[in-house]
Amino acid sequence: MTWAWQWRFDDSGSRERAAQNFAYINRDSYCRLDYVAPRWTDSTTKRGVARGDAIYVLLNATYTDVLADQSADGGQVRLFIGPRHAQALSSDEIEILVHEFPTQPGREAVIFHVQPLGAKFRRYREEHPRHE
Repeated sequence: MTWAWQWRFDDSGSRERAAQNFAYINRDSYCRLDYVAPRWTDSTTKRGVARGDAIYVLLNATYTDVLADQSADGGQVRLFIGPRHAQALSSDEIEILVHEFPTQPGREAVIFHVQPLGAKFRRYREEHPRHE
């Protein structure tokens, strides 16, 4: 089963409003499970990455994987890596960790780690290539 994130924009097309309409989509069956706004912890702002840049990464991730050694509380931790924005250099990437609960529709995801891509997850991406 493959999970994806989807943003639903309101009539104004506001990106901030879209953050309130975060959703899980099961890509295998293409059915909407539930719309639940994620919770952003305070720690997501301490590395100086703007919320808009983090949202862009979630929408346009070039790499995503479930971290098997991080599962807890009936959920899983998903890693997102992607460019800061559309015109970003390939070296200007951000890593995001999200505690998600795909088997528990209606439970909010928790975005708890946002920072410029560091050596740990750069190496992880090299050691765990995605073949889709």
